[in-house]
Amino acid sequence: MQPDPRVLTCESLTPALQAELQASRPLSFTCDGAVNLIEAAAGEKTPPRFSMVAYRGGAMSLDGWANPVVVDLAGVRLAAAQIPARMQHDKRRMVGHFERVEVRGSELHASGVVSFENADAKSLVSSSRNGFQWQASIGANPLHTEHVPRGLSAQANGKTFEGPVDIVRRAVLSEISFVDIGADNSTSATIAAQARGTQGPNMTTETPTPPAPPAPVTAAAPTPAAPPAAPAPRAGPPETPDAVIEAARQEQARRDRITTMVKAAIATPGADLTQLQQLAKSAFNEGWSEQTTELAILRAGRPAAPAIHKGQAPASDAVLAAATLLSCGVSDKKLAEDLDFGPRVVEAAWQHRRMGLHQLIAAALQANGMHVEHGGQGLFASLMRAAPAMRSIQASGGGFSTVNLAGILGTVGNKLLLDSFTNVAVTFQEICQLSDFNNFLTYTQYRMTAGGGYEVVGNKGEIKHADLGEESYTNRLDTRGKMVTLSRQDIINDDLGALQQLFRLLGRDAALSLEETVYDAFMEGSDVIFTSARANRLTSAALSMATLQSADAALMAQTNENGKPIYAMGSRLVVPPALKALADAIFISENVVGSTSAPEANTMRGRARPVTSPFLSLAAMTGSSASNWYLFADPALVPFLQVGFLQGKRQPTVETADAQFDTLGVSMRSYFDWGVAVVDYRGANKSST
Repeated sequence: MQPDPRVLTCESLTPALQAELQASRPLSFTCDGAVNLIEAAAGEKTPPRFSMVAYRGGAMSLDGWANPVVVDLAGVRLAAAQIPARMQHDKRRMVGHFERVEVRGSELHASGVVSFENADAKSLVSSSRNGFQWQASIGANPLHTEHVPRGLSAQANGKTFEGPVDIVRRAVLSEISFVDIGADNSTSATIAAQARGTQGPNMTTETPTPPAPPAPVTAAAPTPAAPPAAPAPRAGPPETPDAVIEAARQEQARRDRITTMVKAAIATPGADLTQLQQLAKSAFNEGWSEQTTELAILRAGRPAAPAIHKGQAPASDAVLAAATLLSCGVSDKKLAEDLDFGPRVVEAAWQHRRMGLHQLIAAALQANGMHVEHGGQGLFASLMRAAPAMRSIQASGGGFSTVNLAGILGTVGNKLLLDSFTNVAVTFQEICQLSDFNNFLTYTQYRMTAGGGYEVVGNKGEIKHADLGEESYTNRLDTRGKMVTLSRQDIINDDLGALQQLFRLLGRDAALSLEETVYDAFMEGSDVIFTSARANRLTSAALSMATLQSADAALMAQTNENGKPIYAMGSRLVVPPALKALADAIFISENVVGSTSAPEANTMRGRARPVTSPFLSLAAMTGSSASNWYLFADPALVPFLQVGFLQGKRQPTVETADAQFDTLGVSMRSYFDWGVAVVDYRGANKSST
């Protein structure tokens, strides 16, 4: 079963992405099409279903956004395989779930089922049957927003938008709610009872219609100027009285510090009291952090300032690095929350936010007392003359001391590389145990297994010693790296985009190389890891609910060396792209079509989260197959694979230097230390047709 290219996929919730979601401000907007409720025919017990045009791809006026907002559908992903349907965005008021969210041309369509039987679900159905016009509100978290200034234009959803406009290029959709009054009162959604005409939630797909390809940006300078975003609201109240009191103390302390910052801002001559009053209200009510509040106050007092000009005081390397990142499209809010910068550095960098390569190189050279020639070729000549003084390669792991071009480029490179590295939808975090090593020696690690179970303690209170067996495995780290060069032509052309692309290329290649190493560790042409003797090999087992049940049973039947169960329950269903749609359907569907063509209850629903990797079916990989699939236990409980990193460094490092004598330009190298090993063969099994 081939995956439908229109259907949105689930975003891999890595730790970095989870932190980014928590720090982002939720975005909500009302759907601008009718919500259709389809009830079961007389005598049938199928629950009501609904469908809607959630978004038509245009610009919207939303509260809290200074400019019109466009959500680029090419960058929308789902927060989970199953998106909840709620009432009024209240987590406690679930009414159903969405089974399909897809892009059709420039529109976002969604459909689902009223799967709950609570009071809210019954009220939704009965009120819509009586003619009430419900609206649907989309809840999402914007992760990357591009600001298009006045006079420029950009494309999204097959349309051209003139600035000023904010285009959300990457977002994670988390829920859709039914509301009586939506976020945008200019639209109205009607829930209409219609004749039954759609399928039930069986594992079937529609004939795919490829969407229109996303159009590239035509001329958009990445000038981040969006209003400050607040962290997502906290979860429910703590359960214990002590935790409640401690949370109240922390909240009061947060409010006190915000009050102090606002008082200091009010004392500034010419302060806008009305703006500060609204800012303080938002900070209190929306849970802003101190860094977000401080940045917002600094923004409120920003004067219009030009870029760097001759005669200005030289900026520090921290400010120059932050300014370069702003020029590359990184938001000032994200930089303000970064421990390497902070609100004050970002505010100082704001006036230089349109800095190009020429200005960055000139500022670094001038700050070190070096003569700078004008023009692209002259500037490059100045850089080459200064190269001997900058020849030592400087990693960017330390703090900021002096203005150093290599250090600035290294800082910028590491931030852009990390962003690119974490944005690649790799899966190793989902299926591997992550560990840290201190050096490059081969580590032999032991799993201690106590023989027998707990025994009755006698009257004398003596507890018998357990017999410990030892099972071992080895892992060793290797260093992998890559070097690229920013050419003389790129420097003369003042092409900051080329620099950005180089760093992002390094980050993406590092993520893909690590991912390939992980899959290469257990994919095999002849079965050595997966064997019948080890009871982790199933044959004649094309993926289905029945074969997944068999694989799960085989995993749970695994025992330790003393014949005791280890409870290796199936947690991740690892499949090639050709099996993704089927794996998703097994995971989310309530019913499946059985051998008698009649719907059967899906007993594996929600049991094994699908994990898809194209490496499984890549022809260049040993043991590749478009039909083999694997069932993994939770790596935190019974790890099958381990990825080791050097001293907690779980992302690549960038270093910069002038190029070798025979190459005109600036070289950048990236390296990354990791090792992969099979830990316990009982933590996974393999199935093939």
